[in-house]
Amino acid sequence: MRFRPCGLVIFSFATSVACVTTTLAQNGDRVGETQGELPAAWQTTSAPIRSAIDELATFDIVDGYEIQLVASEPLVEAPVAIKFGADGRMWVVEMRGYMRDANGAGETERLGRIKVLTDTDGDGTMDKAVIFLDGLVMPRAIAQWRDGLLVIEPPNLLFCRDTDGDGKADESRILASGFAGQESPEHAGNGLYFTLDNTFTCSQHPFRFVPNGDTLLAEPVSPHGQWGISEDAVGRLYYSPNSDPLLVDFLPKQYATRNENQKSFQGVPMRAATDMRVYPSHLTPGVNRAYQKGVLKDGKLATFTGACSPLIYEGVAMEDMRGCALVCEVAGNLVHRYRLSEMSSDNADTVVATPADGDRSFWTSTDERFRPVFCTAGADGAVYVADMYRGIIQHRNFMTTFLRKQVDARGLAQPVDAGRIWRVVRKGSGAPKPAGDLSKMTGVQLAGALLSGEKPMRETARRLIVESRDAAAIEAVRAKLVEAVTSHIKLELLWTLAGCAAINRATIEDLVGDFSAASDPVIRVHAIRIAERTLTQAEIAGILARAIEDPDRAVRVQAV
Repeated sequence: MRFRPCGLVIFSFATSVACVTTTLAQNGDRVGETQGELPAAWQTTSAPIRSAIDELATFDIVDGYEIQLVASEPLVEAPVAIKFGADGRMWVVEMRGYMRDANGAGETERLGRIKVLTDTDGDGTMDKAVIFLDGLVMPRAIAQWRDGLLVIEPPNLLFCRDTDGDGKADESRILASGFAGQESPEHAGNGLYFTLDNTFTCSQHPFRFVPNGDTLLAEPVSPHGQWGISEDAVGRLYYSPNSDPLLVDFLPKQYATRNENQKSFQGVPMRAATDMRVYPSHLTPGVNRAYQKGVLKDGKLATFTGACSPLIYEGVAMEDMRGCALVCEVAGNLVHRYRLSEMSSDNADTVVATPADGDRSFWTSTDERFRPVFCTAGADGAVYVADMYRGIIQHRNFMTTFLRKQVDARGLAQPVDAGRIWRVVRKGSGAPKPAGDLSKMTGVQLAGALLSGEKPMRETARRLIVESRDAAAIEAVRAKLVEAVTSHIKLELLWTLAGCAAINRATIEDLVGDFSAASDPVIRVHAIRIAERTLTQAEIAGILARAIEDPDRAVRVQAV
């Protein structure tokens, strides 16, 4: 079934990569700026279009890891977002209408699709594709919810269902409107991440969406971010706005909107990464403003300019990756890695992101068309990256004359029908084994999945329990909460109960008042947040009176 487009969206992944209008003046040109030529030694004339197998040969990754091909054209085209369903199938957003030529023609055509990929023979490579939803104008994000799929197709958030079991959506309704993207492609909501506190949160959108029965309630939040959003094990959110590779919300961003006269809110967001250097493995003259001083070093991108889609890896399959942030850099044809640590000072706590691989980037390519635009983890513990595979990635609104010359000289306008999905695993480990079909698990089994070492597995199990509110699952979660030792597992269990309206005042009071040696202040912080969502003002007063005297600053701040 084809749905009529809900609105026009113009999209950009970053402010530095490739495209635009006439050979002379371009939309991204700045009045009075001279766009000089690069030194001859920094120029490149060759940009061959490669098959997926040939592109794989251009990759270089740090020791201990390897890259595997999961899917490529014609099975998938122009992938910009990936989500795994409870049954393990891969759902892909295809933004096929994006920059189909250097002038950006055809953006309003209904070319966008949501596709479901399946590995039918278990060899780790997708071999079947079903178009779930067709006829979309520049779709940009999806999320599983209840018995259907949430889809951002600006200006609307859609809920789409397959009611007859043929794998294709035949029902659609609008849940919310107001998504930007029709005027400026750089500023449009995306992400739809199901966060630890059971809401669907976006990057670069002024609302998050709180499930309420069969609908979603819009709650105001600070609208920062760019393309992509991720979350760590304790519920902090991360963003990568172009030249700023990693920002973190040290506090939930809904608090930053409560006082309309307050222009800033400490900790929402904070800069986690201050070292913004990247290390491409080849010359990168095709960067939008490469003519400006300092953009290139020895002909290669010097610092982030097209940062997007961060991933905080919180799994156990790749132990050395745990607690790291991966950030895609589309202009430099690479993925960079940071190691995260927590720092405290007299005035504030923060997260610090330090380059994890010295003077190199985690994963590089010598193929100018390698465009890593989305990064996520699977319940199997692997990392999955969507590669749009095209020469033009910069939207026409921001293309400079300098970059347009690069596009024309090397034929970067083609191809427009390609796309690859890659997987990162431990070297020599082979294709990961399927994590299991959560859609067929009982409530008690789902409660057990909340103890998984892989965060995506826990997220999906929590969502399914919250949606069903299965009595047996709730009792099993309560029992496991008593036994849980690690803080991140306790948080999953607590927020599962909170999402099921199955947590009481006594439990919260016990958590907030626990100052034992084994107690983690993070648990007390989240207990207060849960109280705010689940208790009356009268009930929460006594809890806050105790929390405001807590020996830990983070707990006191949360109480305030």
